[in-house]
Amino acid sequence: MERNLPVVFKGIPLRGLLAGISIVLTLFPFIFVEFPPATDLPQHLCQIYLLNKTLSGQTHLYSINWYSPDNLVYLLIYAARNLFAPIFAGKLSLIVLVLSWGMAIHLLAWKRKRPLGNALLALLLVFNLSLYWGFLNFLIGWPFFVLWFMAALHPFSRRRGVLLIFLSFLLYFCHALWFLIGAAWLLLYNLIHWKGWKSLIYRLSPLFPTGLLAAFWYQSFSKVRESAGFDVAAHWVTSPLDRLAPGYLVNSMFGGIQGNTEAIAAVVILAWLLLSFFTNRNRFTEKIDKELLTAALLFLCIYFFAPEKYMNTIFFAQRWFPIVSIFLLLSFPAPALEHKIQQLSLGAVLAFFLFQTAWAWHLFQTKEISGLRRSLMLLPAKQRVLGLDFVKTSRYIKGRPFLQTFAYAQAVKGGSLNFSFAEHASGIVQFRKQRPPHWTPGLEWNAQWVKIRDILAFNYLLINGTQETQNIFDALPILKPVTKRGRWRLYRVTR
Repeated sequence: MERNLPVVFKGIPLRGLLAGISIVLTLFPFIFVEFPPATDLPQHLCQIYLLNKTLSGQTHLYSINWYSPDNLVYLLIYAARNLFAPIFAGKLSLIVLVLSWGMAIHLLAWKRKRPLGNALLALLLVFNLSLYWGFLNFLIGWPFFVLWFMAALHPFSRRRGVLLIFLSFLLYFCHALWFLIGAAWLLLYNLIHWKGWKSLIYRLSPLFPTGLLAAFWYQSFSKVRESAGFDVAAHWVTSPLDRLAPGYLVNSMFGGIQGNTEAIAAVVILAWLLLSFFTNRNRFTEKIDKELLTAALLFLCIYFFAPEKYMNTIFFAQRWFPIVSIFLLLSFPAPALEHKIQQLSLGAVLAFFLFQTAWAWHLFQTKEISGLRRSLMLLPAKQRVLGLDFVKTSRYIKGRPFLQTFAYAQAVKGGSLNFSFAEHASGIVQFRKQRPPHWTPGLEWNAQWVKIRDILAFNYLLINGTQETQNIFDALPILKPVTKRGRWRLYRVTR
C-alpha cells in the first residue's frame, strides 16, 4: 500500500495524511456519548477531587502517593478537570488516550518501515478490554513503551543511557507493570544480541534507579492492600491451553461491545496475517520484522502464563493480548495484493468496526445511562452517597460497565461514597487510615447485599435498576424519590 506514495500537500506524504485521518476516525464513537463506557473512569475523576481536597489542607483523612507508580495519567486528568466540567473532563481524558494509542501505532509502523495497511488494521485494537474497563493508568503506558522499545534498539551510549533512565521513570509512573515489561524487553533484547556479561550489566544499568524506587514502593503497596482486606494472591482461573479458546481470545483482544462485531474483526485480523504469510511465503523471513515479532512473543508468554488476577489487579494476563496483536500485525509484511484492493478492504473494515462501536455506545448512552445526568444535577453538594448497581451487565457493552458509575456523584458534587479507589492505594490519593465498616463492604459489586442499616449510613442513594427494582425502593418509608424516570434514579434518605 505504501510504495511510491504521492505527496498530497507540500511536505505531507499520503501515508501521513491517511494515518492522521485514521487516528481522528477512532474518535467517531465519542460523538454519541456523554458518559463513555469505561468502568473505572469515574473513580479516576474522584481521585482529582480528593487530590484537590488534600492539597487544600485536608490532610487528616488523605495522603498523596507522590512516588507511587500509576500517577502519570493524573496529570492528564488534572489538566482536563481544571479546564472543563468533570463529566467532559473524563471524556476528554479518554479521547486523549485513544489518540495517543493511534499515534503510537502509526509512529512504530513508520519508524520500523512497516506497512500502512497493517497499522490501519491495528487501530481496531485501540478499543480493547483496558479501555472499556477504564484502566487509564495502564492505557497511558502504551505510547511510552513504544518510545522505550525504539530507544532500546539503538546502539548503547551515555546519551542513550540517560534517555533510557528518563523513559524508565516514565514507564514506572505510567504503571508498575509497564516498567516490569520494559525491563523484560531490555533484558531479552540484550540477551539475543549477547556481547558478554559486562556489556549486559552496562546496558541494563538505566533500570537500576527506577528499580530501587519500585522495590521500595512494592513493599508498602502490598502491605496497604493486604491490610485493607483485599485479595493479593495470584489466581490462575484458566490454563494456557484454555486461553486459546476462540471466545477467550476475542474477549482478550477486544472485550468491549456485545454481538459478533469483535469476533468478525478478530477473524479479519487472522485472515490478514494468513494472507500476508501465504502471499509472501517465498521471502517471508526477509520481510518480517524480527524485533517486532520478538516483542509479540514476549507479550504472548505473559498472556499465556501470567495469572488472571494478582494483587487485586484484574485481567492481569488478558490486558496484554491487544499488545500481542499490535506487534504481530506490524511485524508481518503487507499481503501481496493490489493497493486498491487493500485500501478498499481495510477502509471497509475500519468503517464497519467504528460504526458498530458507535452504535453500541449510542444505545448504551440512551437506554442504559438514562436518568444519570438529571440525578447528578439534582444531587446537592457534598453528600454521603450510596451507589447500587442492580442491573450489573449491559446488553451492549461487555464486562461490568456500571460498576463505578455511581462515583460520578463525588466527581461532580463532592462528598463521599460507599467505595473509593483511595481504599486500595491504586491512585494518587489514599486514606491515611482505613475507614471503619459502617456499612456492608462490597456493595459496589453486589448491590443485592444492601440492608436498611447500610442505607441509613448515607444521605442519598444513586440506583441503577429496572422499574421493578425502583418500585421496591420507592415503597421504603425511609426514602424519598428525587427523580422518577430513567434507569438511574436518585433517592434522599429521610430517616
